[in-house]
Amino acid sequence: MKNGIEASTKPTIKISLTSNYLIIADNGKGIMPEDIKKIKEPFYTTNKDRNRATSGLGLGLTLCCNIIEIHNWKLDIKSTINKGTNMIINFGGKS
Repeated sequence: MKNGIEASTKPTIKISLTSNYLIIADNGKGIMPEDIKKIKEPFYTTNKDRNRATSGLGLGLTLCCNIIEIHNWKLDIKSTINKGTNMIINFGGKS
């Protein structure tokens, strides 16, 4: 959620939970398609300047993905530039 808040001028974070899904949605700047393919990798950040004041280490999502994988859940990331990003965790139930 911290990333979504930092990527927005007027941040809105919506969290939805059902028995099968957890959806975290923000209205941030979005993630480029080429970055979505890589953001789960350790130490990868979309902020290319590597400035510690404005960029993290690139480990938060990697750790979350490891937890999701241990539970045999699935993470889907949907993002639209200048609209925002949805992180959808599927707990393995039927839709």
